[in-house]
Amino acid sequence: MNTSSAITISVNETDTQFTWEKILSASILYSITLITIAGNILVLIAVKMERKLQTSFNYYIVNLAITDAAVAATAMSFKATHTVLGYWPFGEFLCGVWIFFDYGMTFVSVFTLILISVDRFWCVAWSVHYKHHHSKKKCIISIVAVWLFMLVLWVPPCLLDRIRNSEPDDCFWDPSLNMELVFIVATLGHHGPCCMMIFCYTYVFIFMRKRASFTDKSRRSAVDASNVQTEISVACVSAEVPSNNNELDDSINSSRDIRIIRESRAVKERRIFLTLSCIIVAYVILWTPFHIIFDIAIAEPLLIPTWIWEVAFWMTYFNSTVNPFMYAFSSPDFKAAFKRILCIHKVQCNCCSTEED
Repeated sequence: MNTSSAITISVNETDTQFTWEKILSASILYSITLITIAGNILVLIAVKMERKLQTSFNYYIVNLAITDAAVAATAMSFKATHTVLGYWPFGEFLCGVWIFFDYGMTFVSVFTLILISVDRFWCVAWSVHYKHHHSKKKCIISIVAVWLFMLVLWVPPCLLDRIRNSEPDDCFWDPSLNMELVFIVATLGHHGPCCMMIFCYTYVFIFMRKRASFTDKSRRSAVDASNVQTEISVACVSAEVPSNNNELDDSINSSRDIRIIRESRAVKERRIFLTLSCIIVAYVILWTPFHIIFDIAIAEPLLIPTWIWEVAFWMTYFNSTVNPFMYAFSSPDFKAAFKRILCIHKVQCNCCSTEED
């Protein structure tokens, strides 16, 4: 998100000279941008190709990948050029486009993280209600609502700022000239969502820990009780009614099927929780410095050096870069899909398929 603290960047001869530092900076920043685009497109292809990835939860992941790819293609690419050259070379219109996508995609990305967190909170806090009322249709409706809310929230202030403050060769969004919007951005775009995500994640984390402890105890008790019950049942059946062996087998098989289904669901929920953990932890680590700097800049715009702003910006952008790696790390399904897509030679593809089987 671009919140350059009232620093007007002018064009001069030294800005256009390419030094080794600028070449190195350009190489790193454009590489990060391209990796971000490629990684998030890979996520979209994986969900499209793999049926098992087409779950309601992954609708949020798809929306997050779309916004991350949009951040890279618009905000990051423009920012990389701006950072390397030291001035804005694209004109006033594209400056407005950049500022819109810089803030707008950030809003969508952050609110998608809220949807993911609330989805998990709903699942563990009211599991029965979640089971009967949650659907892919509601996921899509909530995602559309997020995009519409972003447009309502951000388009009018963005246009107003460009009409009042647009200047040739300069591209910045000055908090001191938009004080009425600064507090909305800080509340709805930064601190509010962050607090909500941490609350939901903490609740889910505590619930998962308690259930894991309870499951371990129940499993040990169930094994002991099952052994005793099986011995008694077999003894009773063999002594009294030999013809009931089929009924006993059906009962045992039914219990096993129920246990397998429950364990499968538990494994799936643990994988989703791990994905949520990676996403939230990455967000908190990469966005907290920007939150602090943004708050300081509201009161003292000139207190923050330019290089600190640059580092904070690129840390937030880097969040869009690491998300695809988080999916691969936390989800075996995503990891397997990525491997299959990235297999170039036929032998490698067959090898990947063999590993998954």
